[in-house]
Amino acid sequence: MAQMLYGLGYGYKILTTTFVFQPLLPRIEQPRNISRPGQLLLLTMTSAKYDFGVVGLGRMGASIAGSLALRGCRVAMYDKSHFDREKGWNILSADMKTHVEQGMITPAEKDAALGRGKLVETLEEVVDSVVVVEAIFEDLAVKKELFKKLEEAAGQRHPATIFR
Repeated sequence: MAQMLYGLGYGYKILTTTFVFQPLLPRIEQPRNISRPGQLLLLTMTSAKYDFGVVGLGRMGASIAGSLALRGCRVAMYDKSHFDREKGWNILSADMKTHVEQGMITPAEKDAALGRGKLVETLEEVVDSVVVVEAIFEDLAVKKELFKKLEEAAGQRHPATIFR
């Protein structure tokens, strides 16, 4: 059975403060070789296709995916429709373009980060990640349904996937 993280435990705090919400921290070029305790150690314990999956590609989800990709993580990005996935990709691309214009990243870093992100069309593809982050709108019933679908999609094939 896949693991579900509901609280703000130590591991989640490390993931959010280090990799999601502080985009100006030094980039990690090889996330699988991290030696500092607590930082993405989960990534060394799996052979998942992606390091992170992001479900929901609105402003928040696209920003989370972009921050992770800038740090060298492979990111699967999912939303419910082709239109929403493309909209999320456009948000991500525009954010990266702004970062380049402001001198925060180089064009080469932007291209590399965009290359690490991939739009996926099914939940089965997104659960082939070490950690899946949900970033959908705030409706508890919808979130519960999404986690149920993610659990079913992970099934026996990806029992170690962590959902947050």
